[in-house]
Amino acid sequence: MSEVIEILKRIENKLDEMDKRLRRIEEEFFDELSEDELRELEEDLKAYREGKLEMIDLEEIERELQSQVESKS
Repeated sequence: MSEVIEILKRIENKLDEMDKRLRRIEEEFFDELSEDELRELEEDLKAYREGKLEMIDLEEIERELQSQVESKS
């Protein structure tokens, strides 16, 4: 039984580490957004929560993000 508890503790530690990394990524990402981009994301989040957000193809999003990254380089 103690082995199971030890495994669960390691899993919890790994999840905490992943959470910290994701927060840093989010902070870096959002620090670079303009006020208009932040406002648009807030509106999208609100629409999503209200069930009014249209579904977007993930491949389309990836292409758009890639083009933005390339344009900033």
